[in-house]
Amino acid sequence: MEVQWEDRNIQLSTLVDFICQFFRERSFTVSLKRSNASYHVVVKPRRSHKIAENIHIFVDGEPNNFTVKFNAGRHSQVLVMFGALTTYFGGGSFHLKGLRSKEALRELEREFWFCLTEKICHLAGSPS
Repeated sequence: MEVQWEDRNIQLSTLVDFICQFFRERSFTVSLKRSNASYHVVVKPRRSHKIAENIHIFVDGEPNNFTVKFNAGRHSQVLVMFGALTTYFGGGSFHLKGLRSKEALRELEREFWFCLTEKICHLAGSPS
């Protein structure tokens, strides 16, 4: 999912720090890549998260006009499809793993957007 914010006047580095902290507090491994006005946060889950793939967060733009993109779910979808196709040959475990991963991602993404929106509203309302 991708969301664009306008007229917020938020330092993107502060926002990216919040994003990194959000995932670290939930025991994910986080790495950050920066180039010009773009940030790429790579979030690596542990087995306990039941998520079968890395999550990529992209933050692009300027303080008054920026987008945040949460990118994950393709690998989980492939596991579901592969497991469904191979159920008769023992692939049901792939199907179940994919379904669990999709559900865990859905819950995490919902929490991420909720917390991020609150943080952006708070930062936009505070004096610079």
